Amino acid sequence: MRSPISYYIRDACAGLRRNAGAAAAACALVFAATAIFGTLLIVRSGTGALMNYLESQITIKLYVEPSRDARELSDILVRQPYVKSASVETKEQLLERFGLFFQDKRHLLESLQGSDIPDAVTLELTDPSKTALVAGELQTLDGIATVIYPQKYAAALYKGADALAKYGFALFVFFAAIAFINVLLSIHLSLQQRKREIRVKLLLGARPLLVRGQFLFEGSVVALAGSLLAALAVYTAHVRVLIPLDRRLSGVIGLTTPELCAILAAMTLGGTLIGLTAAYLSTRKLISNA
Repeated sequence: MRSPISYYIRDACAGLRRNAGAAAAACALVFAATAIFGTLLIVRSGTGALMNYLESQITIKLYVEPSRDARELSDILVRQPYVKSASVETKEQLLERFGLFFQDKRHLLESLQGSDIPDAVTLELTDPSKTALVAGELQTLDGIATVIYPQKYAAALYKGADALAKYGFALFVFFAAIAFINVLLSIHLSLQQRKREIRVKLLLGARPLLVRGQFLFEGSVVALAGSLLAALAVYTAHVRVLIPLDRRLSGVIGLTTPELCAILAAMTLGGTLIGLTAAYLSTRKLISNA
């Protein structure tokens, strides 16, 4: 005697074959919705880690005007109570460092040698919370052309991440809603096509809950397939794109294995819930009235 699970699988496969186009469309939409959801979670986590890194930095780089001696300025600033250490980077040292990036394009490096690149003084502060305040004060000093510090970019990064989260969430909701409606209509169509079969099962004593279960199973399979494909795509993008990028940034934005597993699990669960909820709402009345 066959188990109820085997009947569910057989009926689900038959229903999916009968409405292959609608099932494929629903699967694709669930894929799009959950892929966007997973991408947003990864971007949010990576952006948060990068912002924390920027906020924790205690260095300020001062580009000195040609009329001012960088070493003299460094000697003055290192005696200030808020400065832990100071170092000078000349134009020649900077070009030497750039040489690592222009090994195959020496002509670009040679073009920089004739440019007016200023010397720079790098300060390490004693208190990171005062970086913005100190940078503002230094910008007013004579002989300093530009002041650069990591926290300066944290605000711009936060603004960009906030906009991405806002529009990304709207896009996720849009695709999730369309996927939900598509699964609902797909199950509704399957119910209409098998209405006679449902009545026979109910007349033979099958419980409405068990009959509904096969359609819930069908909707869940479609959504699970889409969410698993999305999880695979996000994982592949993480391995091929994010991990190499994180290596270049010295591990600043990388996800830990538990964080990545949690994101992939949330994608799979969320996508499956879309299909399960849509199937439940589609069968709630039709099964009872069959």
